Amino acid sequence: ATPVSTAPLKLLRLLRLMRLVRLLRSLPELVTLVNGLRAAVRAVASSLFLTVFLIYVFAIIVYINLGDAAEELQGFETLPVVMWTLVLRGSLLDEPTKTLDLLRAREQWLAIIAVVAFITLSCITVLNMLVGILVDVVQTVRIKDEEQYQVDLLKATLLVILKNIDSDNSGRLDTDEVALAIENPSVIEALREIKVDPVYFLEHLEMHLEGGGSAVDIEFVMKEILACRRDQKLTYGLLQHALNFLKWEIKADMLHYATWSVESSKEIAPVDRSMPTNQRS
Repeated sequence: ATPVSTAPLKLLRLLRLMRLVRLLRSLPELVTLVNGLRAAVRAVASSLFLTVFLIYVFAIIVYINLGDAAEELQGFETLPVVMWTLVLRGSLLDEPTKTLDLLRAREQWLAIIAVVAFITLSCITVLNMLVGILVDVVQTVRIKDEEQYQVDLLKATLLVILKNIDSDNSGRLDTDEVALAIENPSVIEALREIKVDPVYFLEHLEMHLEGGGSAVDIEFVMKEILACRRDQKLTYGLLQHALNFLKWEIKADMLHYATWSVESSKEIAPVDRSMPTNQRS
């Protein structure tokens, strides 16, 4: 009987690579890089396509300019060889001076200009633009990952508490119930981690509820908490919102002071300015 090959079973050892998933979870920066690479696939593909196009175009230009002298120059014998030379010497900058010195020795000035132009466009321009795109994509992915982490953190703490307080399952809570949930130690710790001041959030919520009832949706509470983070990127909408809150706070303070002044004046007894009868002589 022929022995059964156990080689395919050795592929099961690849399941050990699943341990890398645990490693990724413990290193969020590595997850950000992987997600950034996935998001930048289109930009990388576009840059590679543009580089290949430049290689093909400039290879034709150099090969035509060299003419019959191309067969005598090492690295320029045929069009595919010229393309390979431009990849190594131009795009990857593998000792491009040797190629330029070879062309200079044969006084191929137009070919030198074409090679220098290719290096400028391919290596200096396109590849540096690709680096900038990758940096921007990774930064965008990092911001999205941080926001998703903050949302998950709020769902695991504040959202659970708010739903427990909502006894009638209506999805609406009054400001006192929201304030009660904010006083929970785990919620306070979560808010501090995402850089939200609980006092500012409650005042912010009070501004939105002014003249519009005393009950709010749980979803609205979650959105407003995320809007009160201190580490947000400054935008026109955020600046306008901060100005509205400042106006509301000044108006509320002036109204409170006016009310206090009226109540204080009522507590002061009126002064009797009339003179006693025994002093009118």
